Amino acid sequence: MTDNDCPWEPPLAGTEAEQLIGALDRLRATFRWKADGLDAAGLRARIGASAMTLGGLLKHLAANEDFAFTIKLTGEPIGAPWDASGSDGSNDWEFESAAEDAPDYLYALWDGAVARSRARLAAVLARGGLDQPVHASAPDGRHASLRRLLCDLIEEYGRHTGHADLIREAVDGVTGEDPPAGWHPGGGPLAVDGHRVPQVFAGADLRGARFDRTDLTGARLRAADLTGAQFRGCALHKVIMRGVELGNVDISGEIENVMMNGVDVGPLIEAELDRRDPDRVRMRPSDPAGFRHAWDVVERVWAGTVDRARGMPPELLHESVDGEWSFTETLRHLVFATDSWIRRVILADPAPWDALDLPWDEMPDTPPIPRDRSVRPSLDEVLRLRRDRMSTVRRVIDGLTDASLDARTEPVTGPGWPPPRSFVVRECLLVILNEEWHHRLFAERDLDTLAARGS
Repeated sequence: MTDNDCPWEPPLAGTEAEQLIGALDRLRATFRWKADGLDAAGLRARIGASAMTLGGLLKHLAANEDFAFTIKLTGEPIGAPWDASGSDGSNDWEFESAAEDAPDYLYALWDGAVARSRARLAAVLARGGLDQPVHASAPDGRHASLRRLLCDLIEEYGRHTGHADLIREAVDGVTGEDPPAGWHPGGGPLAVDGHRVPQVFAGADLRGARFDRTDLTGARLRAADLTGAQFRGCALHKVIMRGVELGNVDISGEIENVMMNGVDVGPLIEAELDRRDPDRVRMRPSDPAGFRHAWDVVERVWAGTVDRARGMPPELLHESVDGEWSFTETLRHLVFATDSWIRRVILADPAPWDALDLPWDEMPDTPPIPRDRSVRPSLDEVLRLRRDRMSTVRRVIDGLTDASLDARTEPVTGPGWPPPRSFVVRECLLVILNEEWHHRLFAERDLDTLAARGS
């Protein structure tokens, strides 16, 4: 079982903010599971003398989410959908009015409130820590901290998740501490009648918000301000932009079939990059001799970059520039690429990874692949590993024939990356050439910045 199977599981050793948010998300998930999948009768069911229902709890906790992260957090009005809901302001209104609401509405109401809370909290944490004051205050004027706001919501969920335990068991006998692995509400996030209910953030202040591993497929942004936004490791296929103001923008990545004002800019960019560096053309070989020449270039240019790095203070080689990998982490990633595409796919080693291998940041945790960004190996230690992997690529390329270049690999068994399937050898080697070429350019760019810092 992985963290992806149970995304509500709190971290084992996170920061204080991560632990509090993790505890809250676990309670959210458990509560939502207790209320999930019921018809109107199930959501209105009561036990004993209590008037409490699961439908009422859904509406009550949704209101608490929005109240906590608007009025209590910033002093702003609670906004939609509550400002037009007919609330009388009493503590009982959510519980009483929920009896008239359809199940689909109640589920979407809670799901939407939680999504808004997460975005608002992320924006606040991007500007400071848990000690920052919020709008809520005591009679003497002292303001509560963000920490207190989170703890209050955890307490609210703790109490009502216990209520939900008892009610759900009485409805249909469902019991348990946590949702089962792989569970999602309604068969998927924000599901109503089997269809997703899109979130609407009209007029929302999401400055500084973080969207990590967030699915924004089909999202619509209108009159949105993305000044200073950063996109890293994002898929932007089939994106449509109309009436945009694009200036002082830095884009790097795989650019193909990109139309700008009616012009496909991809071929223009490729031609200009080839003109600037004729060696770049060699990274697209078509026959065994071409692959050997390409690897000659890779070995030559990387030798110069490594010599340059050796002339810098060792501690700088562990420094990140603009959130990117450090120099040693770049080398570790190239070891991972070689282990994955050469040793695993072409040479059929199902688990070729070294403890220093470093997959790309957005890759989900995939046992048995290591992922440790906390270690600080010396340059020599990383280079010994790197030389071994580069010599492996050299042996494979030197042994190429026309037939072996176009042959297909046998799928390996066991978990890892790439997934177990057949690949054309040519495709695997082109992946490696692409990785080697671009990551050296990134490394040179970052060494320029580090050298300027030290001067």
